[in-house]
Amino acid sequence: MQAIKRKTRNEIATIVSSIEVSQLNEYGKLVANAINTIPQLNSIKSVGLYLNMPTGELPTDYLLKNCFDKNINVYLPRVENLKTHNDNSRFNKQWGCLHFIKSNSWNDVLNYTPRGRYNLREPPYEISNDLLLSSNPSLDVLFLPGVAFTPSGRRLGHGAGFYDDFLARYRLLNNNKLPILVGVSLPHQILFDSEKIPLEEHDVLLDYVVAGDKVYSCKDYTTV
Repeated sequence: MQAIKRKTRNEIATIVSSIEVSQLNEYGKLVANAINTIPQLNSIKSVGLYLNMPTGELPTDYLLKNCFDKNINVYLPRVENLKTHNDNSRFNKQWGCLHFIKSNSWNDVLNYTPRGRYNLREPPYEISNDLLLSSNPSLDVLFLPGVAFTPSGRRLGHGAGFYDDFLARYRLLNNNKLPILVGVSLPHQILFDSEKIPLEEHDVLLDYVVAGDKVYSCKDYTTV
């Protein structure tokens, strides 16, 4: 199973690395516009979003700006070391956990300092030893990154287990409920062969996958 995942990650990385920055930006705009067509997301009040890697990933700035323009409460992830919170890993080789922190404006986001392995912009956070996620709000929607997706809602991440861990912890704190889960990606990251993204016991299927101007409703495999 892990060998299949590694092969898929390598194949997608090769494809995505050849896409020009200008084209990535165009796809970012298409995704932001396509998300506006999903009726279930019309009345949301809070979202968990992420800031994309500097290269080789769909830009999320356009989607983020749309959320701020609609006065939606935006929460962005920061990776916290488990040792800082006296916590234990849930997945193999896991060393950190996502903690979503409220961002008040686009200007705040512009001032975030890149940090960590992926050089991602992350919101500041006052380190404490409290239980991870205990201060996180309930989210209406969580937008997830990934290396690859299927229209049926399978998601292949980078292998760190951050989002798998977050969803497991979120469920414990919210009576087993999850937000609406939306994967956002480039069209090149959509795989119609589900065997390329094998499922593990902890994997959660997404509700929607948005790739370019296409919206896949995962429960019925159709394009909205």
